Amino acid sequence: MSTRAAGETVSSQFCWEQILRTNPLFRVSRVFAERESAQQLLPLYALFSAVEQSCAGVSDSEVGFRKLEWWREECLVRDMADSDHPILKEFCRTGAADSLQFDALARLLLGAQARLDGAAPVDLDELKHTCEAIGEAQLELEAGVCGLGIGGPTPGLDGIAAQNGLVQLIREGGTWWLPLQLLARHGVSRSEIRQDSGSDTVCALFGEVFSAARDWNSEPMHVRDHEAGDLSDLRHALVINRLYARKLNRLERLQPSAYRAELMAVGVPDLFSAWQTARRVSRR
Repeated sequence: MSTRAAGETVSSQFCWEQILRTNPLFRVSRVFAERESAQQLLPLYALFSAVEQSCAGVSDSEVGFRKLEWWREECLVRDMADSDHPILKEFCRTGAADSLQFDALARLLLGAQARLDGAAPVDLDELKHTCEAIGEAQLELEAGVCGLGIGGPTPGLDGIAAQNGLVQLIREGGTWWLPLQLLARHGVSRSEIRQDSGSDTVCALFGEVFSAARDWNSEPMHVRDHEAGDLSDLRHALVINRLYARKLNRLERLQPSAYRAELMAVGVPDLFSAWQTARRVSRR
């Protein structure tokens, strides 16, 4: 017996399953998207999930590389309309395939491959640039499917890209992205972090990262003045960043072993914060 909700297709159900496997917060932010955009964001979020699983859900990096190369071929070389994959079928069914920013998509996949290579940033500034690259590619893709086909970083969204990228790295797990300078300053190695992730030294190291991340987006985007004009088309992007910022604040009080569970949790305070953020945007 089918368990699909009314109006759901096999491909859309598959997309939802992918999303909930890695980032339930997308289900919250999508509620605040414009109706047509919400349909087109579904396969995009599912693609983000598939890319994340290629980085985090494999024990052998070569397997991850092969998965990412498959996505590159299907999305950037072949015609999506010829694919039988449910995510790509949903791209075509909703019309999102016609609005994809292919340069941003290429950077999304190249960035994921770079994460599998695991070249550590030297310091917090380099970590910020790494996180910005991750977040900017995703935000440009979201802007595209929402009808804002802007080449390059989207005006007004640059301030939130780094925070979004950091959350992505934490969700994927691993310690490769911790800056070499911080490891030396705190006198701890990556193997020691894996063996004793709850030590005071390790928590202090992560705390320094979270403290820096607060300054990456020191002026919340939803209260700035923007040349971009009406932000309602990207309301969902502001909502997800606000939720990420709340999560990063909470992580500072937790041990690293609890980070992923916190990022996957959706509580009533999160829903209320999402509603408040969307309300502010709607008033501007």
